Amino acid sequence: MASGPPISTLCQLPPIAINALYCVDDFTKDNGATHLLPASHKQESFPSDAYTLKNSAQITARAGSFIMMDCMTFHRGGINNTRAKRRAINHIYTIPHIKQLIDIPALLGEEDMDVYVQELLGYSYDLPRSIDDFLKTRNNRRDIS
Repeated sequence: MASGPPISTLCQLPPIAINALYCVDDFTKDNGATHLLPASHKQESFPSDAYTLKNSAQITARAGSFIMMDCMTFHRGGINNTRAKRRAINHIYTIPHIKQLIDIPALLGEEDMDVYVQELLGYSYDLPRSIDDFLKTRNNRRDIS
């Protein structure tokens, strides 16, 4: 069983993460631009297929644009009916206590880079390398009453 607040609580809070999808290529209806369901980040349950089809919006954007949304918003890619690529780079900005999924510092190593860039890439946050390392950090925490 997962611990943490119920999904209904997350739907009522300010965003815990923002999705910023950078369009490398044009996003058009023909090449499968992203579909999203407006205001779905405020819904606790997943809507029916019929509701989703009726109420979703397809977001078109020019190359170089960002499509931004609350990460709790229901969204999906469309079907690309062209031979052209529809590429994007997904950025997720979260509240500080959510750790990144990829240990970028371990991948890049001790590169000589600007301190600000290192902060953005997570160099100041230690990620556990194993379950044992994670449990050690949990056991070393002091409870604050």
